[in-house]
Amino acid sequence: MEMTIEQGAGSAHLDLAGLELGKLKVNIGAGETTINLDGKWKNDLEASIHGGVGQATLKLPRDVGVHVVAHGGLGAINASGFSKDGDAYVNDAYGKSPVTLRIEVEGGVGEINLEMGESSGVV
Repeated sequence: MEMTIEQGAGSAHLDLAGLELGKLKVNIGAGETTINLDGKWKNDLEASIHGGVGQATLKLPRDVGVHVVAHGGLGAINASGFSKDGDAYVNDAYGKSPVTLRIEVEGGVGEINLEMGESSGVV
């Protein structure tokens, strides 16, 4: 399944945990957005997230390989619990898990927050 989300101004909480997504594209206008990708994953995910002005928070699984290339425009990238691997942020399961979430995040003005989820992610 593929999904494209266009968000204008405002606040949004997108709970996509548990969906069988293969591709995801999110365009964020202005505001605060949380995208929950934690949960159990059976397949790889290719995601592209483009932010405008504000704060974007990604909640990512702990036990599924995660590879995030994040570029902030005029803001901070907070990635507590993730390691730097070249130009990417990865978790401990990256390269070891049979499933990988590959995410590209482009921030405009504001913060990009990568947060580690709590659930066991591989089915």
